[in-house]
Amino acid sequence: MSGKTNPNVITAIKIQKSELAHKFAITPEKTAKMLWQISEEAYNKGQFNASVSAIRELNELAGLKIKKTENLNITANLDNMSHKDIESRLKEIFGGDIVDADFKDV
Repeated sequence: MSGKTNPNVITAIKIQKSELAHKFAITPEKTAKMLWQISEEAYNKGQFNASVSAIRELNELAGLKIKKTENLNITANLDNMSHKDIESRLKEIFGGDIVDADFKDV
């Protein structure tokens, strides 16, 4: 189909695409509304874990909770390190003293 021969059809298709893109767009507002509905429905059905999970996601979306992960790139060959070397490296990475515990102590 050529835009030159059928300009009204091409314009109608563009308008329809725009309306659909707006209708199905994922926005923070739509996501928040959906999470709130999920939370309420789950709570009313007694599915409290699902309700709490939805509220957690909602809080994260609202910026009330910050999810932070940290990857430590530790490239060390532990087989070639002594106990003291490992302990000093862990102190260097995490700071503070290392508690030497045994499973019997727990």
